[in-house]
Amino acid sequence: MIITDVEFCNKTNGKPWVNRAEGPSDYDCWGVVLASFREVDGIELPQVAGYSDKECSTGDALTLDYMKLFTPCQPVNGAIMAVFDNRGNLQHVGRCLCGRVLHATEGLGVAHHTYQTLNNKYSNIRYFKYD
Repeated sequence: MIITDVEFCNKTNGKPWVNRAEGPSDYDCWGVVLASFREVDGIELPQVAGYSDKECSTGDALTLDYMKLFTPCQPVNGAIMAVFDNRGNLQHVGRCLCGRVLHATEGLGVAHHTYQTLNNKYSNIRYFKYD
């Protein structure tokens, strides 16, 4: 069932962070992105080899090769926020919904932050849209 981005944000905000979780009771950062595409857009993103079975770290699983499925864009509704370290390794992801970024971290769980808040926290953020 497709729901609005507002409904998705309301039902996930505040849920706990659990490694490799894709909802509906808990999420990790990639799980929020996967669930949002599934529930808001009706799109099942391709599975990332080694991610769900915990054979590799999140950053290793969501490599730039996988991110090639996405096109760079501005921070607009529906885009994916991707945080990279100073070597270009992917560290964290979230989804631009409702004029903010919905993401999950170990300390906060699922949270909905402004672009400015995340720009103040992370130094290398890029945005992508799914093609």
